[in-house]
Amino acid sequence: MNTSLRRDLFVWAIFGCCVLAACAPKYPITVAGQKGVSDDAGLDVQEVVIRNLVGSYQPGELIFVSFGESWEKHVDPPGGFLDRITDVDVVLKPVSEYARRSGGNPLLLIVRVDKWISDTEARVLATRYRLGTGGAEGFTAEVKWSKGVWRMMRAVESWTT
Repeated sequence: MNTSLRRDLFVWAIFGCCVLAACAPKYPITVAGQKGVSDDAGLDVQEVVIRNLVGSYQPGELIFVSFGESWEKHVDPPGGFLDRITDVDVVLKPVSEYARRSGGNPLLLIVRVDKWISDTEARVLATRYRLGTGGAEGFTAEVKWSKGVWRMMRAVESWTT
């Protein structure tokens, strides 16, 4: 098993244990935005989940991002969205730039708003696929707005294959 895959499995094992044991720390990263059920608020909600997820990867790692339901139903983030997240240490690209090729284990991150609970709370589905191995993990994130910022509060309903 290569080092990158071993590291990812270890990170997910630790993450899963924390979620299942309800010991996951508060997510420190927030995104400023307006409350409300709108396309702009939806982008803020997806951004805060992405920012909280990509911190566990090595600097320079290539991650493809989709707002779709699955690999087969991928949807590129809207133009300019990934430009909002250029300050992270990983390289984020729209899923359409992934060319199926042999070798390598690029990561596909699928993040989409599943349900608006209110104008200050949303549920976001997040899935990570390691494209070279077929391994996948995911969870539902609860995201809330307070005092001008969106914050990922906790991860619930996690799964792995």
